[in-house]
Amino acid sequence: MSFLVQITPRGTVTLPKLVRKQAGLQPGDQLAAEITPDGILLRPVAAFPIEIYTEGRIQEFGEAEKEIEDCRFK
Repeated sequence: MSFLVQITPRGTVTLPKLVRKQAGLQPGDQLAAEITPDGILLRPVAAFPIEIYTEGRIQEFGEAEKEIEDCRFK
């Protein structure tokens, strides 16, 4: 099944509700756009938030690991 979509002057394309539903897409999901010999391919991407560890946070990990070790060997 194909759908006709239109590109706005800002380059935005709205995917029809049925397409979003069948693909399991939710607001805020990201898609990777790739040019292929057959045309444009859109694929969902899994994006996971990352945490940049500060020295204080690393120290917390060390303390927690020590507590675990202390509990294991009692």
